[in-house]
Amino acid sequence: AGQGTGQIWTATSGAVASGSPAAVTVPAGMLVDGWKVRWRARAANTTAATTSAWSAWQTATIDVPNPTVDAFQVTPSAQVNGTTVATSLTPTLHTTATDPAAQPVRVEFEVEHASDAPAGQGTGQIWTGSADSVASGTQADLTLPADKLSDGWKVRWRVRAVNAATTIGSPWSHWQPFTVDLPDPVSEPAVGPMQVSPSRLVDGATVTSSLTPSLLAQVSSEWPARSLTVLAQRGLDGIFAGWR
Repeated sequence: AGQGTGQIWTATSGAVASGSPAAVTVPAGMLVDGWKVRWRARAANTTAATTSAWSAWQTATIDVPNPTVDAFQVTPSAQVNGTTVATSLTPTLHTTATDPAAQPVRVEFEVEHASDAPAGQGTGQIWTGSADSVASGTQADLTLPADKLSDGWKVRWRVRAVNAATTIGSPWSHWQPFTVDLPDPVSEPAVGPMQVSPSRLVDGATVTSSLTPSLLAQVSSEWPARSLTVLAQRGLDGIFAGWR
């Protein structure tokens, strides 16, 4: 229901030799993903001014592969008893978006109060945003603005990818929950959550799909005026932080 009825489009191919295939391409804007259509053809001898009978109707369903999103990540955050805990009021949300036609996509983000949020936190949508012209197979990143989250909140987020040229989009991802828990003040420089981005947990191990991942560490100090430097070195067991 709602697709429509009747003729969609007609065309005539160029002249071809007898026994050779003839082809025409349906122009953009004529078909819609999910439609069921039918088509037929006939041959015409323009010299003799004769034509064949129309062929039997041939049926087809339009099923364009959707973009996909996966590898969901929040930075900075840590996994605590299976729960994602964001340690910032302005976390960055990450996902990898892939388009089957290898075209750029727009990645749309939604953030809302979690269904199990404590009484008084709020309900419904908190914020929406999008990352435009994301290359297929790469990571899309979007940072929540200030004043959208509060310490202790339970929230959830989801994403979808839309091909800007065809307007075909992926379904919304499953909701990804996280809790906001700011770190306690420290008297000495300290390193908080450490992450690799992009990455995902597989049987408790961090797995990255990139040969050039970002190594992230949240650093804290009692003296904001002093600079903190985070260094990553091969051959060590991880990332260490130095300060000066």
